[in-house]
Amino acid sequence: MSTSIIRKSISRRPEPLDTIVKTWNPTRWGRPSAPTVMRFPSSRIPTTSRPASFDGRNGSCGTCKAHRPVSRFDSKESSGALDRDLQVGEYRFVAAGTSGRREGTMMNGTVTVLDKGTVRIHSYMAPANSVNVTSQIIETPERLIVVDGQFLEAYADEAAEYAHALGKPIDRLVITHGHPDHYAGAARWGAPLVSLPEVHDAIVARGDVHDPTGRVVPVADVTPDPSVRVGEEVIDGVLFTFEHIVGGEAHDQLLISLPEHGVLVAQDLVYHDVHLYFGENDIAGWQEAIELLAGAEGYDTVLAGHGLPATAAVFDEVRRYLTDGAELLGADGDAYKKAIIARYPDYAGQFVIDIANGYLFADRSH
Repeated sequence: MSTSIIRKSISRRPEPLDTIVKTWNPTRWGRPSAPTVMRFPSSRIPTTSRPASFDGRNGSCGTCKAHRPVSRFDSKESSGALDRDLQVGEYRFVAAGTSGRREGTMMNGTVTVLDKGTVRIHSYMAPANSVNVTSQIIETPERLIVVDGQFLEAYADEAAEYAHALGKPIDRLVITHGHPDHYAGAARWGAPLVSLPEVHDAIVARGDVHDPTGRVVPVADVTPDPSVRVGEEVIDGVLFTFEHIVGGEAHDQLLISLPEHGVLVAQDLVYHDVHLYFGENDIAGWQEAIELLAGAEGYDTVLAGHGLPATAAVFDEVRRYLTDGAELLGADGDAYKKAIIARYPDYAGQFVIDIANGYLFADRSH
């Protein structure tokens, strides 16, 4: 596992700047009377709080039909894009390509916007019924780079609509690894799909897949061009680094960093407040990968493949879960699920454990 690229890039990292964060949070009840701009030091990116009754299955409160998810979408007319005259977190939205305006539009997912100077990150997190999987929309001065394309078609459409409304072309959609929850919806974005050659091969080998609704996704629709290469690339004036990580949550994964902006696009190398997927049965490889990431000093923003954006503190959280998983994972899948949930009762994505157990205990009852 090479560390040369990520560590070489650290020297280019400037001093941390304040990060402006706005989360359109479907668990925030009631429409706000005015948009809110939240300013946090880069070391204090906020997390999401949920009412105890939030069930995550239908985007609403489990006990009160009046509590509906509300995004900061506004009915004000615009030119079919986000109103860029407003501050971060004060966007008004009219879907591009639609006639008239969309009043009272509600978003199922959550978008967190992080201002990093010449780059703005729009992190879309799907609801719990799609395992809080993320797509990262990296906005450079003239274009968008999207990382991972969602699982469910409906959430891919929602995230893609948000991206197109930014009013800039999508240069490419990068698929980081060969698990369908990150690429089954990729064709919905209308963008060129690219990946590492090893990830391309994993997707082709898997073949057609089904999303959680049972929809068949033909492999031909989501096969990326295997054109991503390990190294540095300047895209629209922004330095990106690409690193091939072997082992862990998936056998082959792409780690992307923006060293001049302090951003690690870790995707499924990091989960944030979501149960980890152990279906590859490689906890040791994942632990090695986390040590690599944790050793990359100077990065104040970590984008997770499941969950909201985090700081470097998330590495300790993942380390702890990996240690607990190695301790608890034995010959009985049901016993493991019960034990790990007892240790992490507030984590989302319990059915991720069931999916992993289906691979780990395929020839045994569990």
